[in-house]
Amino acid sequence: MPVTLLKPNDITLIFADTEAGLTTGEDYKCQIQNATVTPAPSYTTIGATGCQGETQSLNLPVPESLDLTWLQDWTAEGGGLANYCRTNAGQIKWFSYIPVGDIPELTVSGQVEIVPVALGGDMGVPSIAGPVSMPIQGVATVAVPAVVPLTATADADTADADAVAV
Repeated sequence: MPVTLLKPNDITLIFADTEAGLTTGEDYKCQIQNATVTPAPSYTTIGATGCQGETQSLNLPVPESLDLTWLQDWTAEGGGLANYCRTNAGQIKWFSYIPVGDIPELTVSGQVEIVPVALGGDMGVPSIAGPVSMPIQGVATVAVPAVVPLTATADADTADADAVAV
């Protein structure tokens, strides 16, 4: 299998009240610095018996969170994503995350509990919101493409990985 890379760029990150609302919701991509769906595995220990040693079993489903870091955007129209999180704190909202803009078939979606962020920060530098960890309700849906189309950038990256010094 050849080397494949996931380099998030031109992402899409939308929150909405309903799943249907994801098609028309506001996209916060221009503020996002990092967006990651992070699993938090836990295990159950099964004690040793006379026939086998102690073992562990993965607890399913594995809880996940939507972890975000973004430029604070309180001064954007409507207060941006920062104000969205403040006014909707504790509410369950739908989200859709496409990590690579030219591969829209690669999508993560589901419901998260919205978490508020800080306002302000260090003097003289852009203020960052986060990292913020929003608990995903249940397990996120991950759609993957059957065949990933290579872009010129991806082709160049693959070519670089395949290059051999002479």
